[in-house]
Amino acid sequence: MPSALPSSLSRPNRRQFIAAAGATAAATGFTTGVLPGGTRLAFGEPNNTATGDVVVQVFLSGGADGLSLVPPVFDANLNADYQALRNDGVFDIAIDPADAIQLYGSPLGLHPAMAPLTQAVTDTNLAVVHAVGSPSSLTSTRSHFEAQEVWQRCGLPAAVPTGWMGRHLQTSDDSGGALPGVSASSALHVAMRGSTSAVAINSINGFDVFGYSDTSAAESSLMTMYNAASGNFAATGSRALNAVSVVSSIDTNDPALQPQNGAVYPNSGFARDLREVAQLIRANVGLQAVTARTGGWDTHDDHGLATAGNRLYDRISALASALGAFYQDLGADIAEVTIVVLSEFGRTIDVNGNGGTDHGRGSAMFAIGGGINGGVYGDLPTEIVDGPEGDLIVLNDFRQVLSEIVVQRLGNAANLGVIFPNFTPLATPLGLAAPS
Repeated sequence: MPSALPSSLSRPNRRQFIAAAGATAAATGFTTGVLPGGTRLAFGEPNNTATGDVVVQVFLSGGADGLSLVPPVFDANLNADYQALRNDGVFDIAIDPADAIQLYGSPLGLHPAMAPLTQAVTDTNLAVVHAVGSPSSLTSTRSHFEAQEVWQRCGLPAAVPTGWMGRHLQTSDDSGGALPGVSASSALHVAMRGSTSAVAINSINGFDVFGYSDTSAAESSLMTMYNAASGNFAATGSRALNAVSVVSSIDTNDPALQPQNGAVYPNSGFARDLREVAQLIRANVGLQAVTARTGGWDTHDDHGLATAGNRLYDRISALASALGAFYQDLGADIAEVTIVVLSEFGRTIDVNGNGGTDHGRGSAMFAIGGGINGGVYGDLPTEIVDGPEGDLIVLNDFRQVLSEIVVQRLGNAANLGVIFPNFTPLATPLGLAAPS
């Protein structure tokens, strides 16, 4: 199959189509809590600029179609190519420019089902990087498993056994709270591996010690055992029990922890995860890093028209509705929260014979938050051409986006080489994140 975009493409100025944004909140100090056994914790306020942002990574498992999420329909030439390749006379999966939401006067727009995120666009708190992916020097695989491992680790698994967020927590001051790192899942996500302070929480109310007739007695006995031990085993066990104690004390029915600002979350597992992340942020448990994921993005067939009731439209709508509710719920706290949305690769440009798209390379990434400079960043294609491999060539390294968030929003520039090994950031950053 032909290359979607020739490697000889001219690369436009990275700062083209950038809209300024942002404001940060004032520092508000700490409160303290005492756990069983006398352990004292300092809980960082979510709008305390001194502690850096809470970063929330949302992973779209399956290879999300960046050309549907962010169609290039506001440039006459790009749109003509795009429409021709995505409407073969049998299947029409193209987004009509009249339905798309234009991004900051750029050639790009949002899929109409992304409408719940228009407030973030209006606030200039949403940034997009298109034609983004893993450079071939890191991996050019189209295997879901391998690509997801590479993206989560920001390196090849054989060389980098830990995750990028885990390494961030390892190298930052994560001792101030019971829950610096959380995977919204029953198991720790790959991105969070490597941090002894990270835990997996499938639900706040279900996070406890199980299998004992007397749970409180079991917790006390385990805490005594861990306190008498030494090494990583003792440290990890003590942190886990501390986390259980803190999470168990959270009253999810407390009106202060209920959705705020009129936010209404849709009825989905992913939306429930984000709702509980918002509760953890408000509970001031020292949260610094979160991973969440939502699946169903491997759309080899039946994209359908860009209208409600069709497969891809409804998938995108569910994503945007959950993210939009999370953004609205956080209100002023969004000033110290950064959401990054990514997927392991994109899809082919041309519609296939089943009305879908196959595994591709380049996709789109989103960064959302009060410290994000809303705009379109990175190199954009000058034409949409179905070529030997049928997909969008990678013009922007996904690690550049993450690294700017780590430097500017998380304040961990000193350890960038540890968090992103064998990666050299651009001499001139994209500029999508404002200093914390």
